[in-house]
Amino acid sequence: MAHSWDTDDDDDVSSSNYDFDWESMAISALKIFAWIDLIVGIAFAVLIFVKYTKSEGAVAIGIGIAVFLQGIFIWALFLVIASIAQNLIAIKENTKPQKSKSQ
Repeated sequence: MAHSWDTDDDDDVSSSNYDFDWESMAISALKIFAWIDLIVGIAFAVLIFVKYTKSEGAVAIGIGIAVFLQGIFIWALFLVIASIAQNLIAIKENTKPQKSKSQ
């Protein structure tokens, strides 16, 4: 019993109908995650400074600074990775072989 999906009539369906720009979505998600990490890192650093500085003293200040710096460094790292990914995509698109017009 043959089903409609068993036929080879799928040649007329363009694959562009099913294309999805995963690269752009992944880069956007990475940028969003970078900004969320920066905001959360700063918020937790401020929370640690405010809540624990009086009771814990220098330890709380050190941990607060560490959390703050972690937020900044991870933010920068993710943005650099996103930029590298964008450049790699541009290189891939600009180096595709082009069909000659004489054919």
